[in-house]
Amino acid sequence: MATRRLFTAIEPPESFISKVTDLHTGLPGANWESRPHITLSHFGDVDEKRMTDLLAALGAVTFESFDLEVHQLRTFGEPSAPTVVWLGLEDSPELARLQVQLTEVRSEFAATPDRHGGFTPHITLARTQQAKPADVAEYLRSGMDRNRVGGFHVGAFELFESIDFTYERMQSFSAVGG
Repeated sequence: MATRRLFTAIEPPESFISKVTDLHTGLPGANWESRPHITLSHFGDVDEKRMTDLLAALGAVTFESFDLEVHQLRTFGEPSAPTVVWLGLEDSPELARLQVQLTEVRSEFAATPDRHGGFTPHITLARTQQAKPADVAEYLRSGMDRNRVGGFHVGAFELFESIDFTYERMQSFSAVGG
């Protein structure tokens, strides 16, 4: 059985990504994310024979376009062993509704349960397993200028395939009227 490792995500516009990549300094040992995105739902391995039905189900997801704003710089993992530095997002009912719809689609097509647990809307900046915890703590203390990073408009979500730790966009799904 041939499968594809899939996930849905929001890919911010290039203007926002260039602001985020300005944050890619000052943390020795960090593995910086080259394609920042907001993961909405991990599908895992999906049978290729189901791709037509999956694309139709994703195409049936309806949502209005909306705006997102960045509001915090945080980490996943214990303070003594942080694993990821990420940008948190302001609460967004529109984002939450979109994520719930995509989770429902996921439940129809994913071969395994979602191992990622609850939804924490964020944009991964860096993987930090190779960074010293003290350096990560200092990076967090240095903070970020929320006004400089700002936010962006969401008019679509994407289906990505993960191939050997690179992400290939397969298809984009636009907001209603967008």
